[in-house]
Parts: sequence; C-alpha cells; structure tokens
Amino acid sequence: MKFTTRTRKPVEINLAPLIDVVFLLLIFFMVSTTFSREVSLLVDLPDSGSQTTLSGEGKLKIVITKESNFILDQKLLSSDEVRNLSLVIKDIADKNDSSNLVIIADALSPHQSVVKAIDAARETGLASVSIRTSAFGPEKHK
Repeated sequence: MKFTTRTRKPVEINLAPLIDVVFLLLIFFMVSTTFSREVSLLVDLPDSGSQTTLSGEGKLKIVITKESNFILDQKLLSSDEVRNLSLVIKDIADKNDSSNLVIIADALSPHQSVVKAIDAARETGLASVSIRTSAFGPEKHK
C-alpha cells in the first residue's frame, strides 16, 4: 500500500500586518505629540543702560572668567572651594567685614556660573549683591 505524503508549505511570517500596525502607531504618536518650538535670543551681556555706583566701603569682589574660573578677593578658587562657594564667601566676608558683593562676570562666562555666585551670595545673607556691567550708550558704540 502506497501512502501519499503531503508536502507542507514552508512557514512564513507575513510582515504586512506588522508594518501596518507600526505605521498606525507612528501616526497615533505623531498626532498626539505636542511640538514645542525653542526660541533662542542673541544676548550680548553684560551691557547695561542704567548704572548705579556703589560706595567703596565693604565691597567684596568675585570675578568669573569666561572659562568659569572664580576669583574671590584676588584669589583663584579651587574646584572644592567652588563647590562650597557660599562657605568661602561667608568666611572672606567675615574676615574683611564686607556686607556687599560685586559680581564681575565676563560677557562670555557661562550663565550657570553667575547664577551659582548669586545663589551662594544669597545663602550667606550679605546685605546686597550687584553685578558689574559695562556702559551702554553712544560712547561705547561709536
């Protein structure tokens, strides 16, 4: 007796439905996502149109270079001192009997460095914190 052998079709994975589902998910996410446009402004710091002159008494100066180096009371601060900037400012302010801090930041210094100096000064409780700027007016832009 002769048995007939069935030939089996090779098993295939049909990718067309999978691609359809992926495209539907893509369309769903594209429709449901909100797109936000980032707006950038060109800012040329530290020009200022208004100037206030501080008295020379009790001023402590911190200089921030464009490389984000901090110089406090004519001393370059190490990275450990920068991490504990509020303690260093408080120590030097107590030694010099200073109640005012003047931040002198380079126009190309990172904004985060200036914010760090302002936050550290706020933590120390100094009477006033000011930022030195260059004059803005006809004498500068001739």
